[in-house]
Amino acid sequence: MDEHQTTPVLDCQQITQVSNSDDHGKYLSSSCQECHKIKQQHEQRLKQMEDFYQNKLDEQRAVLKQREKELRSIKDRLAADSAISLKTGTTERRNSPVSNSRLTEMYQHFKLLQWPKIKDQLKARKMKLDDVKAMIQNSFKKALADMKEKRKQIEDVISLIENGSELSPQKIKEYKQFAIQNYQLSQYKKKNEHQKAYKLESAAPYSEEVENILTSLLSECYWMSSLWALNNPPLQPNWDSVVPSMDRWAFFPQDLAEVK
Repeated sequence: MDEHQTTPVLDCQQITQVSNSDDHGKYLSSSCQECHKIKQQHEQRLKQMEDFYQNKLDEQRAVLKQREKELRSIKDRLAADSAISLKTGTTERRNSPVSNSRLTEMYQHFKLLQWPKIKDQLKARKMKLDDVKAMIQNSFKKALADMKEKRKQIEDVISLIENGSELSPQKIKEYKQFAIQNYQLSQYKKKNEHQKAYKLESAAPYSEEVENILTSLLSECYWMSSLWALNNPPLQPNWDSVVPSMDRWAFFPQDLAEVK
């Protein structure tokens, strides 16, 4: 035999043929059949595992799809509920401290009960009426402008989140109003924080006592005006409805009015 000639390798079919010739062949054939059987079993197990995990994956996908459907349903109900229980358009928010009627009561309470005491304190300290009136009106206007910007920011964020969704324009509008009302309620609860953070903006040199009175007054005006501005529709004192009075310090309008 040529020293470079290689010994042929028998495949399963050839081993099967050899098995007919001698006992050693029978052993090889048996061994090959066993390997084939193990291979089939292994492939069967792999197929079972593949089917098992595919079924699990399909189940998880179905669960996820169902949860997404339920979440969408909850959001739709929330928007619908907010349209009923919260004020959208002409609907009154029940049991809310910032409902349309409660905001009106807040203004009347300030005008009729709080303001008379405050004005007496200011008059006793020789404060000028025109200066005080200008500061109060500026505080109202600043809160209105600030909340107009805040309202726009909230609406822009909601529009971004819902962009490309299947929600109708009406639903998106309701979500925006709901978010604004939540912010309004949060501001209502932060009255003390507003008072502590408020900075008196005046170039006039007031005494510490007068500064404290003005800071308390103007922070109250800013806080109330913020709540009115976040209402739907926004509200502000109606300066066209001022009733003439012998007391020039009684300059507050009769009612709140919608901001056009």
